[in-house]
Amino acid sequence: QPQQIGAALTPLAVALCVWPFVFVRLERRHGPVATLRIGQLAFAMVNATMPLLVLLRDSPLLWVGLVAVGLCRGIGGNSSFPSLAILLNSMLDQHLGAMNGFAASVGSLVRAIAPVACGSLFSAASSISESPEVAQGLPFYLLVALLLCGLGMTAGLSRPGQPGSEQGAAP
Repeated sequence: QPQQIGAALTPLAVALCVWPFVFVRLERRHGPVATLRIGQLAFAMVNATMPLLVLLRDSPLLWVGLVAVGLCRGIGGNSSFPSLAILLNSMLDQHLGAMNGFAASVGSLVRAIAPVACGSLFSAASSISESPEVAQGLPFYLLVALLLCGLGMTAGLSRPGQPGSEQGAAP
């Protein structure tokens, strides 16, 4: 039903419109490392929750799950990508345009490869597993594991301009 699809996507639209204003305040107060972590946690929650929504198919809680996933997806995208750009720009002294172009190219390449890789993983898991829930969830849980690894990697980052940051250091 078109109305149900629109209702399911409304929380994402609200988060995409409202969160940038919240992000600016959070980033100024806590820095891009903290907002990157917020985005990574939001994406991890989305990917961990998405395969479980099928279990709520006939329950009114499905809409609660869809709202939560939509809001977290909007928060994750509007936190992660700008935070990465801020961190990248704060760590570079020269070749800023080349590095931003390279980062954009790598991001585009990953966005092109990820659906093929996750689809292949889903197909392989479906052919091996007798449980469709396991096969459906495997790509999402792999993404959660990668996000948690990335979150762990941020432990070595500090806020630009704070003691221990690499800002201003020669590359």
